[in-house]
Amino acid sequence: MSRNVAIIGAGRLGSSLARIFRRSGANVSMWDQDEGKVRNQKSLEEVVSPADMVFFCIPSFALEDVLKKIKKSLRKGCIVVSPIKGIDHVTGNTTAEVVIKSLPSQPFVMLGGPMIAEELDKGLGGTAVLASRQIKAARSVGLLFGKSGVNVSYSDDIHGVGLAGVLKNAYALSLGIAEGLGWGMNLRGALIAQALLEMQIYLFAAGGKPETAIGVAGLGDLIAPGLSRNSRNHSVGVLLAKGKSPRFKGEGGLSLPSLLALITEKKKSLAAFPLLVATAKVGAKKSSAK
Repeated sequence: MSRNVAIIGAGRLGSSLARIFRRSGANVSMWDQDEGKVRNQKSLEEVVSPADMVFFCIPSFALEDVLKKIKKSLRKGCIVVSPIKGIDHVTGNTTAEVVIKSLPSQPFVMLGGPMIAEELDKGLGGTAVLASRQIKAARSVGLLFGKSGVNVSYSDDIHGVGLAGVLKNAYALSLGIAEGLGWGMNLRGALIAQALLEMQIYLFAAGGKPETAIGVAGLGDLIAPGLSRNSRNHSVGVLLAKGKSPRFKGEGGLSLPSLLALITEKKKSLAAFPLLVATAKVGAKKSSAK
């Protein structure tokens, strides 16, 4: 059966997902704040009102505004999907929690895993982790990837997958800094091990499942953007290492203060997260990368 899919955000990931979903037979409509990105763009309400599924492919800071605008236009039973790996800087909630609280009656699916848009466009595949409390909804979303070369796995750890996505952005920044400093793969391999350890400790402290950190949503999604020059977080890290001030911090840089604040709120010691703390200091220009 053909599905009506609305994608909010026509950037790299949103456009890649649109091409994948159309190949699976879905009817895809797109909307973007920049009207020039979508030909003959309809209003946001017109795009989402007939949708069976809505994907939010926008920066985390734009999410709440979009949720308010579409809340009354969504059909009952419409599945809402967030691939956004960010955190609310006021409440410390992941984007998954923000969507669930705003749209409590809609089935929700968190999309995690290594999904670099440039590789999807080249047919190199990827791996999607679909986390939801409604397995039927997750499997419906999984069908959209049927002809894409993207492997799909499922999880019930929404909070863990959401947090793992935020953390991997921060540690991808760390790995970009390491490359910018000229570190070889030996040292970067050790850095990945430290990042993984900290991710496990963090998820346990914050109420997620530690094993999520060593799966595709954690380690898999850390290595892909952490070592890829197609990753904005990685690129920002390289610039920071060279003493430059990137115009855009990336989701990793934006999330660092909130990640550290959440640990303090949970009454955990920051001493368990030396890499996260060091990365935050470099991002805030309180320490040189070296």
